[in-house]
Amino acid sequence: MGIFLQFFWHLCMITSRVFALAIFASAYPTIIIPVCLVHWVIMFIWLRDEPTRGKYWFFYLVCFVENTVMMFSSVWLPQHMEFSYFVISSYGLFFIGILLMWIYYRWFHPTGRFTSTYNAIKYMAFISRGSRAMVSNDYD
Repeated sequence: MGIFLQFFWHLCMITSRVFALAIFASAYPTIIIPVCLVHWVIMFIWLRDEPTRGKYWFFYLVCFVENTVMMFSSVWLPQHMEFSYFVISSYGLFFIGILLMWIYYRWFHPTGRFTSTYNAIKYMAFISRGSRAMVSNDYD
């Protein structure tokens, strides 16, 4: 289950990013490469040895800000008003990706709380019904 969550989390994030880059590139084709290079240099310099979860949260915060700036700097141009559905899709996919990442790290990460998919799903079902207690304390 964890591998599927990772796949769809990354798919949502990449698709969201591609939408934002495509909208920006259609409005400002001459500066898309410098913008991508600046992002790449900043992320390359920023990489250091720290827990993965913190890296992901910071990286996606930066991507959210960049996506927002790129989309809103170009989508309001008169010739690009038809791209508003891409903006909505981009935000929707981004937040679905964040939700999937949170679910993965909360219940399916190998160093996380549960050692089986069954117990993780069982726990999520109990939370959705408003109960925080597990049926048993055995997570295996």
